[in-house]
Amino acid sequence: MSLEVLSLDKLPDSLLVIAQQSGAASPFYSRGLLSVWEQVYGWQGIVLHEDDCLLFGYRKKTPIGVIFYSLPFGWYGGLIGRTSSAVLSLEAFAWVCDQHFVEERLVQMPNDSALIYPKRYSQRELTTHLLDLTKTATYSDNTARNVRKSRSHGLTTRRLGLADVAAFEKLREEHVARTGEKRRLSEAFYTALYLLTLSEDSGVTIVGAFLDDELLAGHIYFISETDVFYFDGYATATGLEFQANFSLFDIMIERSRDFGRARFNLGASPSGDSGLERFKSGWGTQSLIYHEYSFRAPIKRVADLLRGRP
Repeated sequence: MSLEVLSLDKLPDSLLVIAQQSGAASPFYSRGLLSVWEQVYGWQGIVLHEDDCLLFGYRKKTPIGVIFYSLPFGWYGGLIGRTSSAVLSLEAFAWVCDQHFVEERLVQMPNDSALIYPKRYSQRELTTHLLDLTKTATYSDNTARNVRKSRSHGLTTRRLGLADVAAFEKLREEHVARTGEKRRLSEAFYTALYLLTLSEDSGVTIVGAFLDDELLAGHIYFISETDVFYFDGYATATGLEFQANFSLFDIMIERSRDFGRARFNLGASPSGDSGLERFKSGWGTQSLIYHEYSFRAPIKRVADLLRGRP
């Protein structure tokens, strides 16, 4: 079968299932989540496929040309399939090259030892913190102690629903005011995620930790049949005092294991953030290496330099 290019709305369920069985990347391939990038940011989603090998990608027009990412903002993606993705790679890369994109960014997760990206791509090594749920979790002494403390406070945890919208927005506002963090994703994106959580099979879940009726912390998770990905989280000052984040992670890890999922991904840690790295490794995670492959045309490099991007 020759290479075929499909828009997301033409993607059959049989091909989507292949993506949803791609291991650590699979939580990003729910149909609802894939459509959010189009709805909120105007990226045009496409899928290149040959037999059972796939490359998801998003195109977006800019003033200097079209850019192409495996997923917007550099999330997981790359070539995937039930057989070696090397089968697809030659035709897929030829197609991508023929489009003359001014920038390409493909994050290859999972890694495929048989796959070789063209030399025109720059390669960057990335690392995430992955917990193997098929084995008994061994928390660090500090993590185990904080989990016990969180349990002693009598917190309750549950999935957030429509009645919790105002409380979640208040939680996010308080978290940002307390930490000074600036989120790179828009308010419209988070609103779209919340709407997805109202559907049981959307692949997006928001879980909260409560003291009586007060929401102290909330986590956003992307979930497939095999994998759970921690996307984002917020806590109030009281939530930090009561170790609410420890309560949420502990409950979600145990629930994920009970539902037969294979991996729990706490995501990457920013370079130099030893505290966050220590927190994530405290859950018994192992480092998983994957790679980002990028290309920028000369005109894009110049435009980026003018904007202060190296």
